[in-house]
Amino acid sequence: MRDTFHDVKTTYYERSYSADDEFWSDDHYQVLRCGGCKEVSFLHRSYFSEDTTNVRKPNGEWDVECTPTDQIYPPRLARPVPDWIGKISDHEVQQLLREVYVALQSGAFRLSTTGVRTVLERTMVNHVGDQGSFHSNLAAFVSAGHLPAGLREAFEIILDAGSASAHRAFEPDNDVFSHIMDALENMLWQIYVLPEKASSIKAATPPRPKKTSAAKRE
Repeated sequence: MRDTFHDVKTTYYERSYSADDEFWSDDHYQVLRCGGCKEVSFLHRSYFSEDTTNVRKPNGEWDVECTPTDQIYPPRLARPVPDWIGKISDHEVQQLLREVYVALQSGAFRLSTTGVRTVLERTMVNHVGDQGSFHSNLAAFVSAGHLPAGLREAFEIILDAGSASAHRAFEPDNDVFSHIMDALENMLWQIYVLPEKASSIKAATPPRPKKTSAAKRE
């Protein structure tokens, strides 16, 4: 858990033993309420007699302690859904992206990475048509000016990561997946959100004054 203050509302505890009483496990269940945001969550903290860690006590002697395993429901927010997601005019792309965040929230990195590839594919196909393969779609997407040529290789890598998750059981860690999502969100923002922002800026910007005939002669 994060180092935050939580008010414990309800606690339940039970211990279980193996058939020969050689091993045991403890389960602690708590309903918590965050002292800051007031969010209510459920904590399951479990201990197993054989899951231990050596620790040094204040007097310098070594001791053995059981290592707890925590499960929190709902899970901590892995990555916030961007507030501009509703600006994505393509309903299919928007729904696919929302599903990526749901999978990510559950810790399903393989599903999330495969989902990123699907979001990229549908975005490209919806703008340049289906060219027959991921890499052909990406080439057409770049040629049409939707993505800078300098970023083509980066998105080829991201597409390959999605393919590896689908076909080679590749599971990126949190840092790698964070880089993937940074790239995806940036691309989608530029395609679906930036044009509207630019229009707002243009509408708010006063026009240049017309040059007078005298100014033209000068």
